[in-house]
Amino acid sequence: MISVIISTNRPERMENVFRNYARQRLKDKEMIVVLHGEHMDADAWRREAERHDRVSVYTMPKKASVGACKNFAVRKAKHRYVAKFDDDDYYGSYYLSELYKAFKTKKADVVGKSRSFAYVTKYRALLLRRGDAERGRAKQLRGPTIAARKSIFKKVKWPDRGRGGDKVFLKRCVRRGLKLYATGKYNFVYIRGDRTAHTWGIGAKQFMKRCAFVRRTDDYRPYVDRRVKGGHR
Repeated sequence: MISVIISTNRPERMENVFRNYARQRLKDKEMIVVLHGEHMDADAWRREAERHDRVSVYTMPKKASVGACKNFAVRKAKHRYVAKFDDDDYYGSYYLSELYKAFKTKKADVVGKSRSFAYVTKYRALLLRRGDAERGRAKQLRGPTIAARKSIFKKVKWPDRGRGGDKVFLKRCVRRGLKLYATGKYNFVYIRGDRTAHTWGIGAKQFMKRCAFVRRTDDYRPYVDRRVKGGHR
């Protein structure tokens, strides 16, 4: 059904990676984890993987680009659809179910979110990131939410680079005439913590100005989790 792929170079994100996967209600799934760099303890990740169904752990050298890691993970994926996860964000229990429903009912090639929630930990602020579409055709999708039919990777691949790779990938999809579809804003949260932990290195206050304020809360999950009917098997 869906292969989750994730590339990480941060050992402290292991718990979040496996929690996001285990939380998914979609039953027919697998996860491909690519550990990026020799400093990553592959044995520790594989021990944790043994506690979960259908999780495979691979390693790539530090000199490899992030794009190369993602493309490697796609080659290892067994299912018809491939969904990219980031290691530090929140993916609700119906996240994969919503993707699957969109692929089946909208006949899209690439699915993700354009409008989405964000949470700034320092200010306990739940925000809404603006986008060009919701539950419809989109021109742009959020990088941590990109999912695609595996068949398109015969035509399009992530660029052999680090920063900005997701934007380049989506532009390549559009140039190829592939259909981008944005799901609803729920069931995903972009977590904004320490500035140094993000490739997009703007400060928290500057980031917040680009979003619509929703509320202050210590627990964003009740506000972002939504059940998806007919989307899981």
